[in-house]
Amino acid sequence: MSRENNSWKSRYSGSVEPNTKIFIEEFDKFELNNLEKVCVQFIAFKHNKQFRFKNPCSVELRIDTVKFYKLHCFRENDYFEDDALIYYVMQDDLPVKEILVSAGDLERIVKEKEQIEKRPPKRQRIEKKKKKSRN
Repeated sequence: MSRENNSWKSRYSGSVEPNTKIFIEEFDKFELNNLEKVCVQFIAFKHNKQFRFKNPCSVELRIDTVKFYKLHCFRENDYFEDDALIYYVMQDDLPVKEILVSAGDLERIVKEKEQIEKRPPKRQRIEKKKKKSRN
């Protein structure tokens, strides 16, 4: 799915067999800006076999569209014959979560760090070791 005007547009629905690749769609550079926010939703299951239950998954990703114009961002990979820009949806059976930090949060963290660095270091009290008396 892709986000457009505060709503979602479905880009593909259906079943995908295990260990297979499917072509979903091709788009040109004029459509690229419409793909900055995407979501992948899926349910893992096996047809006519017993399987271990897994929760449905929904992962939202922000696509950095500028990377499509930078060749060094494209990497060799296991999925495509050509180098590609890869975004992971699952790793170690867990959905990938984006870490989103607002500009305000980032500014607050930087100011806190600056305050800590400005503090004078605490002086440690050094005590002399007591000499053991020899008897």
